[in-house]
Amino acid sequence: ISGGIRTLDVSDNNIQDLPRNIGMCAYLEALLVRDNRLCEFPQSAKQLKTLTHLDAAGNAFDAVPEMLTYTPLIKNLDLSRNQIRSLYRRIDDVTTAGFSDALSSSKRSKAKENAGDFEGRRLRQVIEQKVMDRVAAKLRSENRSKQVGALFQLYNLEKLSLASNHVKLLPGTVARFTRLKELNMAQNELQDLP
Repeated sequence: ISGGIRTLDVSDNNIQDLPRNIGMCAYLEALLVRDNRLCEFPQSAKQLKTLTHLDAAGNAFDAVPEMLTYTPLIKNLDLSRNQIRSLYRRIDDVTTAGFSDALSSSKRSKAKENAGDFEGRRLRQVIEQKVMDRVAAKLRSENRSKQVGALFQLYNLEKLSLASNHVKLLPGTVARFTRLKELNMAQNELQDLP
């Protein structure tokens, strides 16, 4: 793909993956990948800093693509007819991974100290697991209200379509889109409005 291209339209194909070097299109303003089989963008898509129009409707995305965090100029975004369930970041892996690592090293050092005390070690393991579960649950609930996905970094949005997905909650942070003229949330599973 040429670095000077401004519009790339590969809609209505059977594409599962975009080229890894898509980010080399430094002047790309419109990326039209409607009705393919995409479920993610390559890492290099984060380099598409001049992108103003993204049409990724009718694909297999199950979350708002994180690459949008790096493309703040987007004005028109269509993610309709995908499998998106939530506009929040997936934080389960992030919150529990750090605790698992910390507890593993803590358990190793304690096991060396108390090699002969089996009952004491077992009790500590149970307590540590319960503490880890409670802290991770608390972080998940706090982060759910504080950290939303990449979508909410797009302050230039004028038109946003998330129609025909499985979104149940529209965060109140949608009010930050002061330039938004059209919001399409039709055919979702919304239970309430902010």
